[in-house]
Amino acid sequence: MISLEELKRTRQKLEGPRASLRVLGTEDATEDYSRWLSDPEVNRFLATKGATITELKQYITTKNQKDDCVLLGIFLAGTETMVGTVKLEYIDTVAKTADIAIMLGDRKYAGQGLGGEAMQILIDYAFSDLGLSEITLGVVAQNRGAVRAYEKLGFTETGRKLGVVEYGGERYDQMTMKLQKNS
Repeated sequence: MISLEELKRTRQKLEGPRASLRVLGTEDATEDYSRWLSDPEVNRFLATKGATITELKQYITTKNQKDDCVLLGIFLAGTETMVGTVKLEYIDTVAKTADIAIMLGDRKYAGQGLGGEAMQILIDYAFSDLGLSEITLGVVAQNRGAVRAYEKLGFTETGRKLGVVEYGGERYDQMTMKLQKNS
């Protein structure tokens, strides 16, 4: 078992067969990371529509300073090639809950299961090492690929708000989903 504090301090990797996760440092605020957030295909359903390297460094620093958050890079196993990010936020050790979010930034790895593997690694860590019992997420309902991927991981829909998300002049539904330990 590794505590959240130890994971952040040591930046130990959480390993999977094809993906590994590591707490991000400011040195991970690269041109590639910045470019992903400016890519209309990547950020279509993200709130963030771009960030400079300076802004990314501040974002990473802010997340790392929070006691209820862990921001990890998704790396190809056995390498330092970052392909995205995944985070747990609003970690509540009393209620045993947290929110999860993912961004697979390098589009050449989309559709290959790396995002699902990265999420499963973090979910396993959250349930086993952090002792959480429920993980929630929000997703644009029209992002069918993401919804299917979350359903494969065991997430189920818990709510939907119609037309509350606006991107590019279009309105979308906001869906909430949850995954309970042992579900």
